Amino acid sequence: MPVPTLFTLKWAAEHKEYALYEQGKLVSLIEDDKQWRDWITNHASFAFQGKETRFNLLKEARKNKGEGYWYAYQRQGKRTIKRYAGRSADLTIKRLEVLASTIQTQQSHIPLLEPKLQPPRLHSGLVRRERLLSLLNTGTEGSLVLLLSPAGSGKTTLISQWLEEHQKDPPVTWLALDKNDNDPIRFWRYVITACQRFQADLGNSALEKLKKAPSFPPELRLFETVLTLFLNELGRAPHGGILVLEDYHVITSPSVHQSLSFFLEHLPVSINLTITTRNELPLSLTRLRARGELCEIMGSDLQFSQKEMIAFFQTLFPSQTSLEIALHIGTQLEGWAAGLRLCALSMQALPSEQTIQRLLTNFTLEYHPLHDYILEEVFSTLPEQLQTFLLQTCMLERLTPDLCNAVCEINNSASLLDSLERTGLFLDHLHGSGTWYRYHALFADTLRAEARRRFGMERLHTLLHKASTWYEQQGMHPEAIETALQGQDLIKAATLIEQHLAAHSHNEIQEPHTLRRWLEQLPHTIISSHPVLCFAYAQSISFCFVPGQPPPDALDQIEELLSIAEQQWQSTNDNTILSEIAAFHAYISMRRGDHAGVFAFANQALRGLPTTAKHWRGVCLALLGTRELQYSQLHQAHAHVQEALALWVELNHKHGARSATLTLGAIYHAQGALLAAEACYQRVIQEAREVGDNEDLIPALIAQARLAYEWNKLDIAEHIAQEAWSLGELSQSQETMAHASLVLILIWFAQERILLAKQRLSILITQLHLPISIMNEIRLHQIHFLLTEGNYMLANHHLQNLLTNTERLNTFTKERLTLLEVRLLLTQKKLREANILLEPIQLTASEAGHGMITLEVYLLKARIYGAEQHIDDACDALITALLIAHPEGHIRLFLDYSGELAEVMQATLPRIQDPTIASYLRSILRASDLESGALSQLPKSIEPLSRQEERVLRLLIAERSYAEIASELVVSINTIKTQVSSIYRKLNVHNRREARAAIQHPHL
Repeated sequence: MPVPTLFTLKWAAEHKEYALYEQGKLVSLIEDDKQWRDWITNHASFAFQGKETRFNLLKEARKNKGEGYWYAYQRQGKRTIKRYAGRSADLTIKRLEVLASTIQTQQSHIPLLEPKLQPPRLHSGLVRRERLLSLLNTGTEGSLVLLLSPAGSGKTTLISQWLEEHQKDPPVTWLALDKNDNDPIRFWRYVITACQRFQADLGNSALEKLKKAPSFPPELRLFETVLTLFLNELGRAPHGGILVLEDYHVITSPSVHQSLSFFLEHLPVSINLTITTRNELPLSLTRLRARGELCEIMGSDLQFSQKEMIAFFQTLFPSQTSLEIALHIGTQLEGWAAGLRLCALSMQALPSEQTIQRLLTNFTLEYHPLHDYILEEVFSTLPEQLQTFLLQTCMLERLTPDLCNAVCEINNSASLLDSLERTGLFLDHLHGSGTWYRYHALFADTLRAEARRRFGMERLHTLLHKASTWYEQQGMHPEAIETALQGQDLIKAATLIEQHLAAHSHNEIQEPHTLRRWLEQLPHTIISSHPVLCFAYAQSISFCFVPGQPPPDALDQIEELLSIAEQQWQSTNDNTILSEIAAFHAYISMRRGDHAGVFAFANQALRGLPTTAKHWRGVCLALLGTRELQYSQLHQAHAHVQEALALWVELNHKHGARSATLTLGAIYHAQGALLAAEACYQRVIQEAREVGDNEDLIPALIAQARLAYEWNKLDIAEHIAQEAWSLGELSQSQETMAHASLVLILIWFAQERILLAKQRLSILITQLHLPISIMNEIRLHQIHFLLTEGNYMLANHHLQNLLTNTERLNTFTKERLTLLEVRLLLTQKKLREANILLEPIQLTASEAGHGMITLEVYLLKARIYGAEQHIDDACDALITALLIAHPEGHIRLFLDYSGELAEVMQATLPRIQDPTIASYLRSILRASDLESGALSQLPKSIEPLSRQEERVLRLLIAERSYAEIASELVVSINTIKTQVSSIYRKLNVHNRREARAAIQHPHL
C-alpha cells in the first residue's frame, strides 16, 4: 500500500463543501473545479475523506506515456483494495464521491480476490512475436479474440506481451478464471468489477442487483436483466476497452455459458472480449464469424516459427553446432513454447559445451513423458530448499509470502518466490497491489502429483489446514472454506460456512451456486447437525434452478432439508425461524403446484412471523394473493397483495414491488376494472424498461395487450403482443412465447386472419413440454375458437376431456370452462341445462367481485332469454351488462357475442333511458357492423347467423367451391357442408342463388 499521504481532501460540514488539509491543518476550501484541477495536476498523492468512507489516492507513472493514472487504495481487514480512478482531468470531486460509493457498496458484499484481476508480469528475454502481435492488433478491433490451444502454448504470455506494448491505450482489464467462477453470480461480479478499470462507477447498478439477487421472490431472468443494465452502461461509457478472460476452459456451468452468449451478442462496439482457453467454446460464434468480428488464434498459430526459435535459442547456445541441434529439437517439439523453455532451462546448468551437445542430440520427449521430464531434468536440478518449498505450496491456487510462511512454517518465502520467479518457469508474478504469484497449470499438475507421492494425503491435508487458518485470519472466508474442503477438514469447513452465513439474513444467500457446491462436499451427518446449513442448503438448491423448475428429486431434497432444520430448531422454541421455514415451505409448494400447501404454509408463517420480518411476510402475502387470484377469491387477494406491495416498497425491493403491482393489475383485470389494471401494467412497463428487467416487462406487456384487445384496439394489441413474443424468444422462454401467442391468436381471429391464427394454435398444441397450467389455457382458447367457427363436435370433444380432470384445475379455470360448456349447450338448444350451470357461477362471481365472469354471465343469460323469446328479460340482462361494462370501456366481449345477440341488442337500444349507455351500445353495434357487415342485423323472423356462418356465406355467394372455402377457413369440407346447411335453414333457402337473393332483402 502507498505510504501515508500529507494531504487530505475532506468534507467540511460547517462550510458545506470540500476542504483541503495538510497534516490536519486547513489549507483551503475547494470552491470550483478549476482550483481543484490546478492542485491535482501538481500533486501525486492525497487522501479522500468522504461522507461515509475514506481512501488514499496515488498517481502511478506510465512507462514512456506521459502523466500517469490515479488509483484508489483502501485497507479492508488485512488486505489492501485497489481501484482505478482515472486521469487527473477525470478526477473531479463528483468522480471521487462515485468512487467512494463504489467502494462502500463493495465492502458490504463478499470480497473479491484482487490477484484474480491482475495480469501476470512479463519475464525478460522474451522473443517478440511480430506476426501474432500484428494479428492481435487487428483482432482487438472486433468483438472477440479467441486463443484456443493446449497448455503451455504461450497464450497468456502472448496476451501479456501485447498488453505491455500497448500500455493503457485502450485500457485493458484482466480476469483469471478458476473453477469457483462457475457460480454465475460470482462470475459476473468479477467481470463487472474488472470492467471498472474502464470507469470507476461502471456497472454499479448491475452489481447492486447481483448483491440483492439471491433473495425472495427470485428473479427468473436475473442475468438477462443484470447484463442489460451493464451493457447499457458499457455502451454509454466515454472510453472503450479490452476485457481478457483467462482460462475459460475451467467454466462448465451452462448458466455462465448462456449469460456470456447474451453478453457477447449485445457487446458494444467499443468493447473487445479476449478469451484464452484449452477447449472449444460452448458458445455460438457463427454470427461473429460471418460479420468478421471474430479473430481466432489456434495452437498451430502459436507454434514457434524457425525464425522465432533461432531468436529464442541464440542467446542460450552461442556455438553454431549447439544452436543447430537446438533448432532440430525445436522442430521435434513442433514449436511448442513450454517444451522449448523446458529444453533451454535443463541445458543451462550443464557444465560444458560437449555435454550440452551430447544431451541435445539425445533429447526427445517421444519416449519420455512430460511430467517425468519436468521432475528429472528441471525440478531435480533445483536446491533442496526450493524443491521442498514447491511441493509444500503447489496445492495453493495463488501464493503470497505471508501465506507461504504460514504453510511452510518458515520466514524466507519472499526470497524463495523471488528465486523461482527469476527462473521464469514455475510461477508468474501478478501485477497490482501486494505480492501475489500463481503457478503455471502445466507445472502445478506435475508438482501436485509428486507432492501426493512423496508426502501422502495426510501431510498435504495438514498443509492445507494451515492455509485455511491463514485465510481465516485475513478475513478471506471463501478462500478459507475452499482450502478447508480441499484438505478434507470438513468440520472446520462447516463451521466456517456457518460463520460466513452469519453475516447475512436467511433471505440473502449470496452466490448460491458456490454455497451449494460447498455443502455438497459435506456428509449428511455434518449438515444434519447444523440447522443453519440445512436451511441454507435448501435455499441454494432452489436458487440454482431459477429460472427453470426444480426436478421432483430436488424438491424432495429441499423439503427433507427443511424438515431436518425444523426439527432441530423446534427444541429452541424460536418461533421466528420456524415461521421462516414455513414461508420457504410455502414457496416450494408454489413451485410444486401444490395450492393447498401454499395456503397452509403461508398462513402458518404469517401467524408466527413478527412484523419486523418484512421480507418473509412479503413473500407469504404475495404467494397467498397469487393463489387467491387463481381461485377467484379476489377480495382477499387484493388485500394480501396490497399489503405485500407496501412491504416491498418499504424494503426498496424493486422486483418484489413490480411483481406485486403486476399481480394487483391482474386482480383489477379479473374484477373488470380495466382502467385500474392499466395503471398497474403501465407502471410496471415503465419501470421495467428503465432497468432492463424483461422478467417483469414481458408479462406486463402481455397483460396490456389483453387490455387493448378488450377495448378492441386490435392493431395496438397486436403490436404489444408481438413485442412480448419477441422478448420471450430472445430469452428463450417457451412459456412466455406461449402466453404471448395466445393473445395474438385472439387478435388474429378477431381480425379474421383465420389461417395465421390456426397455424399458431396448432404449433402451441404440439408443445407438450409446457406446464399443465399453460396447456389448460391453450385448450380453453382452442374450445373458444372452435365454438366461434361453429365446429361444435370437436369443441365438445375437447371440452369433455377437460371436464374429466377438473380436480387439477383452479377455480378460475373451472369457471371459464363452465362458461364454454354453457355456450356449447346453447348451440344444442339445451337452454334449461345452460341456465342451471350459470346460476351458481353468477352467485360465486358476484360474491367474489369477479367482474369479468359476471359480465359474461349476463351476456349468456341474455342469449338464453332471447332464445326463449323472453325479450324483456333478455334486454334487462343486456342492460345490466352494459351498466357494468361502460365505466371501463369493454368492447370486445360484446363483439364476440354480437352475432348471437344481434336481435336482443336491436331490441334493447330503444329501451335504454340513459343517453350515455345508449351511445355506448350504438358504438358496440357500429364496431360489430365494421367487423361483420350487415349480416348480423337480421329481421326478427330470421335466426341470426354465427360469425363463422357469416364468413362461410360471404365465400359461398362469391362462388367459391366447398374445397376452397374449407381451405380458406382451415376446416374440413364436411364442416363446411354442415355450416352451409345451417345457413340455408336459417335463411329459409335451398341453394346459393336463393341465398344471394335473400341477402338483398332490405332488412339484411
